[in-house]
Amino acid sequence: MFYQPSSRNREYVDKLKAKKALYCLQNTDIHGNSLNYTFWGKDLSVNHRRIEFSVIPCLNYYNNRLTGKKNEKPNCYDEIGDGLQSTIDYLDNPEMIVVYNSERFDSGVFGPSKIKKELEVRSTVFTPSKGPVWEFN
Repeated sequence: MFYQPSSRNREYVDKLKAKKALYCLQNTDIHGNSLNYTFWGKDLSVNHRRIEFSVIPCLNYYNNRLTGKKNEKPNCYDEIGDGLQSTIDYLDNPEMIVVYNSERFDSGVFGPSKIKKELEVRSTVFTPSKGPVWEFN
């Protein structure tokens, strides 16, 4: 369940919803194992502080290690190097928007409402030669 958007993000979130531009992460990995998406902490030395995304070409993979039966998909490659440049060309400068729940302490308030629970948005544009550039709304 998502919190209500912060006042600075409300209009942006409404636009994203109207464009149907938001997708949720899956709750399981490709093997059906549950994933924990709990993130917290103030710096990178804390467990559960960061999430990393790898953008790679679509790869064929083996469904069954015992039989070696291959799951082939159209426009996919057997080796990562085979499709890397075509993937970079296709994506050009992709934008990733992360929408997440945030909790912060409001020292100007007394009582249970001193913990501000809001929906926040972060956006990044990836330029293959320069890496990600983060934008804060």
